[in-house]
Parts: sequence; structure tokens; C-alpha cells
Amino acid sequence: MDLTHEPQIIDELFRKVRSEEILEDLKELGVDVREQTFKNPSPEEALGLYGLAIQVVFGKTRADIRPEDVYSQIHVYSSAVEGLEIKSENLEFLRRGIGNLRFWRYCQRLHDVLGLPEIERYELFNPTPESFNRFTSAFVVYLRFREALKNLFEDTVTRLNFCAEQEAQLEENIRQVEGEYNNFKRLKDEYALDLETSVNDREHLEQLLLQAKSVFNEHKEEKAKIDAEIERTKIAINDVQLNRTKVRHINENLSEQIVDDPEVIYNQKNELEAHKATQTTTLKCLIERLEAVKQRLSRLEGCHDFLIALKEKLTQHLEEVLRPLVENVSAAKTIKTRNETLREQIKYQKNKREDAQKSLVLARQDHEEKLRLAEQNAENKLKLARKFADETHEQVQQIQRHISQENKKIELIQQEYTRREDTMTNTYRTLQGNLKKVSDAAKAYSQSMDDIMKELHNTVAETK
Repeated sequence: MDLTHEPQIIDELFRKVRSEEILEDLKELGVDVREQTFKNPSPEEALGLYGLAIQVVFGKTRADIRPEDVYSQIHVYSSAVEGLEIKSENLEFLRRGIGNLRFWRYCQRLHDVLGLPEIERYELFNPTPESFNRFTSAFVVYLRFREALKNLFEDTVTRLNFCAEQEAQLEENIRQVEGEYNNFKRLKDEYALDLETSVNDREHLEQLLLQAKSVFNEHKEEKAKIDAEIERTKIAINDVQLNRTKVRHINENLSEQIVDDPEVIYNQKNELEAHKATQTTTLKCLIERLEAVKQRLSRLEGCHDFLIALKEKLTQHLEEVLRPLVENVSAAKTIKTRNETLREQIKYQKNKREDAQKSLVLARQDHEEKLRLAEQNAENKLKLARKFADETHEQVQQIQRHISQENKKIELIQQEYTRREDTMTNTYRTLQGNLKKVSDAAKAYSQSMDDIMKELHNTVAETK
């Protein structure tokens, strides 16, 4: 298979799932896997890793996966079916069978999530290095993909949590302000009638005060006129009394004088009596006017006292009613301003939250689109990888068949070698026996030659 035009895809799929990196990623989960396991995985190690993957991916516990191992008991119930009875010697087999079936179903779901083909029960309990490596690689890729998604949305989730906290704080502030507002509203409703009555009384008192001021000003002017007239009357009375005194003195002087002409005296007397009557009439008029002025003055003094009392009552009303009313109105205005400010802040925070939610929605849509594209890309890559794996598997099978053929040839060669080795061994043994015979013959020949030489030597010696 020629994959030179797609080296990046293959490298991206398999570059980060080497056995060393798988060991490092599993160590981060607290799982220590031996390197020998990848070459010769045992059923216990494979099942343990499958159980860990089920707990991590589905959030299950050991009690969910194999409750019979955790609680170590199965309740025995009497069967209602005649002839069907579960005996105690079958409980262990039943417990293992149910647990293995449940575990196999979890493993099938796990393979579906990890994008692996379905796994058979025989393959689950009899793992091969190929299936074990394929499963661990897919599990590590899933963990990295999930961690990448978590890091991708971590900032957005943090912002969303911050916005939620701000919203909760704002809602708490709104509840407090609404409580204060309702309290002031309740107080306003309670004092509304008193306030309306106080306002009406104030308006009535203001009208009375204006009328009293007008009357007071009129009477003040009239009092000034009366005071001036009293002064003039006093002056006139003084003048009349002075004239009467003068007349009395004149009368006394005249009475002492000698009367020469009675008619003149009678005329003077009549004139004086007429003048006296005129002065008496004028004095009576002035006295009557004085009494009237005194009555008017007493009435003015009563008005003055009434105005002073009215002023005191208005001052007391101002201190007791109007000033707290103004303060309450000012406090109400302050609270109203504060409410408007809080409403603006709430509106701003809501707009900010809506913008954040819109940004979150856009970011989520963007992330979903990227995720969809990434899933499509990953699916395409996975298809290519599966295709590559299938073709590689075919090549491996071809290589395995070739290896089998070579192994057969090697076996034939070994058999031929063994046969030849046996032949050579037999030949060697035969040669060794022949060599021994030759050696024995040579030794015998040497011994014979020695004997012959000795005899020859002896013969020569005897001849000499």
C-alpha cells in the first residue's frame, strides 16, 4: 500500500500513541502498566484496564460494573418453576456468568464510544497484543481529546460562572432594593392619609395666614391712623382743658371785678357758656371716639395675639409635619435616584450578560462547527487509518503466510538437517569405530614392528 501522498495523516494518527507515551498517560491516571504487557497481555491486566476505562468514560464505579465482586453475595430464592432449582454449587458459576455478561456489554459500549469494532467475549478474555495495543491507543486518544475539549471551553465556562455570580449578586441587590422600596412604599401608604391631611391643613393655614397678614396690615395702618388721631385728640383735649382753665381764671378774675354794665357781662357769660357747651360737646365726641379707638385697639391686640398663636402653631406644624415630610420626600427622591441607578446597572449587567451569552452561543456554535469539522476530519482520518490498518492487516497476514511457508521450509530444512546430522553422526560413529580399529591395528602393527626390530636387533647383535 502506497501512503506517501498522506504521510501527515498517518503521522498525526499514530505519532502520539506509541507505547511509551501510552505508559506515561496511563501513569497520570495512577495506572502502572508493564512494557511486557504490550507484547504479551494477560487477561487480568487487560480486564483491569477495561474496567478503568469504563469508570473513566461512563463514570461508573466498581459496584456498578461488578456488584457481585463488591458485595460478594447473591441472594438465593426458591424457584417457583417446578423442577428448576439453583443449588449452592452453581452460585459461583452463575455469579461469574452474570458479571462477565454485564462486563462484556459495558466493553461493547466502550468500543462504540472509542470508535473500535465490536469485541467478542472470547477476544475480551483472551487478549492479543494487537487488540490490546489498539484498545489502549484509542483510550489514550479519547482522554487527550476530552482534555483538549475541556481546555477549549474552560475560559468560556469560567466567564459563564463569573456572569452567573454577578447575576446572583445583582439579583440579591435587586431583592434588597425592592425590599427597601416596598418598605418605603408601605410607609408611604401608611402616612398617605396623614400626609394628605397635613397638606390640606397646611394649605388652609397658609390661606388663613395670608388673610391674617392682610387683616394685620390693614389694622396696622388703621392703628397708625388711630394713634395719630389719638395724639391729635389728646392735643385737642389738652387745648380745651387749657382753654377751660384760662376761662375759669378769666371768670374768676371777672367775678372779682366790679360790674359796671350787666348786659356786657351777660353777653360775655352767654358767650362763655356757649363756648363751654361747644367745648363740652367736642370733649364728649372726643371721649366717644377715644372709647371707640380703645375698643378697636383691644380688637387689634386680640388679632395680634391670635396671629402670634397662629405663627407658633404654624412653626410647630412646620417642625413636626412639613420638615419630616420634606425629609421623607428627599429620602424618597434619593431612593428613587438610587433605584434608577440600580436599574441602569441591572440593565447594563443584563446587556453584558446577554452579550456574554451571545458570545458564548457564537463561541459554542463556532466550537461545535470546529468540533464537527474535527470529528469529520477525525472520522476521515480514522477511516483512512482503518483502511490502512486493514491493508496492513492483509499485508501482515500475507507476511504471516509467507512466514508460515518459510517456517515450513525451515522445518523441512531442519528435518533434512536432522536427517543429515543423524547420517553424519552415524557416519562419524562408523568412522570413529573404523578409526579405532585402524588405531588398534596401527598400535598392533607398531608393536609388531617393535618386536620385529627388537628381534632384528638381537639377531644382528648375535651375528656380531
